[in-house]
Amino acid sequence: MQKEQKLKKYLTLFALCLTGAVVYELPYLSYGYYDLMLEAFSIDNTQMGTLMSAYGLVAMLAYFPGGWIADKYPAKILMIVSLVATGLLGLWISTFPSYPILLLIYILWGISITLPFWAAMLKATRQLGDSSEQGRLFGILEAGRGLFPVFYGLIIVWIFNKLGAALGAMRGVFIAYSVLCFIGALVAFLFIKYEKEEGERQKGASGKEVLQIIKMPGMWLVALVIFSSYNMYACFSYLTPYMTEFFGLSDSMGATLYLIRFYAIGVVGGIASGFIADKTGSNARVIAIVFLVAIAGLIGFLVIPTGPANLIMVIIALFVVAIGIFMSRGIYFATIDELNIPMHLTGAAIGFASVIGFMPEAFVYTLVGKWLDTYPGTQGYHILFIYMLAFALIGTAAAFILYKRVKKQKIDQAKEI
Repeated sequence: MQKEQKLKKYLTLFALCLTGAVVYELPYLSYGYYDLMLEAFSIDNTQMGTLMSAYGLVAMLAYFPGGWIADKYPAKILMIVSLVATGLLGLWISTFPSYPILLLIYILWGISITLPFWAAMLKATRQLGDSSEQGRLFGILEAGRGLFPVFYGLIIVWIFNKLGAALGAMRGVFIAYSVLCFIGALVAFLFIKYEKEEGERQKGASGKEVLQIIKMPGMWLVALVIFSSYNMYACFSYLTPYMTEFFGLSDSMGATLYLIRFYAIGVVGGIASGFIADKTGSNARVIAIVFLVAIAGLIGFLVIPTGPANLIMVIIALFVVAIGIFMSRGIYFATIDELNIPMHLTGAAIGFASVIGFMPEAFVYTLVGKWLDTYPGTQGYHILFIYMLAFALIGTAAAFILYKRVKKQKIDQAKEI
């Protein structure tokens, strides 16, 4: 019986990893098919930027109400609705509609993905285990969401090349990722349990309860940890062009490093941080330590002299920063469990932390672009490194304070027994 329950748990986790990956593919296809999408839709760079900004803004606004919805309705239903709606919008965009319709589709994606899916997925992950398992569950979730795209992405690229890498092939890509969403909905139907919290009526957080969550100092610390980690993650992609321009890194080596840091370090780091956190009994403490690791790497970027002779040293610094960032990403939502948030308020807590934590998505790329344009040469990049370093320090402080608060809370509870 115990083996059967364990199998069901990991099948559910498999479903969460797969669906959590495929549902986000369609809005971000421009990352891999940018030029072809401009041609297919007959739009320019500014219009494409507007599409992504519209999606990002709507998604950010949807995080908090999405948390409330996740506390009101079962994750299974919400995720199936999200996947089907997102896939249908993908089929619509494969017809290459006019620009106003494109803008509408991206706005609707911001709603269909974030509102019913994000908090529901994270809450379903928390429900899979007790406090002693939260680190590994969230670590595996983050790792799985990073690993699945490698497998189905290679298949879709192969199909794309077989179709001739032209406009017709681009339509095929949209259809393929839409079908993946429908497959994800089927997987969610088969493996994600339809359940409500034991002994509680699934009604969503009341206004008073939401206010209590917002007033919790611990929740603001969790949000600040995510905000700091996401700032570093968003800036991380600029490290490769810095190495290419000032250290002689080749394009092929840059692509290789991309695969290593996102899929090797990203996957292994997420799982490792989760298991370490569960073993040591504190997600917040592990996050504080891995932020210190990132600080060491960022200092390396600031002090290592430019030039091909120092390429190996800066590659090592890159990996050190990657370890810190991806290990923190794997478990930062697991810290919510350490605050003893009731299960029926998990969605509201996730929604609040996500709104604050993912806010850099709305401004950081514009900010960094302005720095690099205004301050040519290494100066703009050094401002970027200092910015990342500042948030690594802020994140370390927030995670350490959170760890101390949780530890004190546990000691006080033990005294009361």
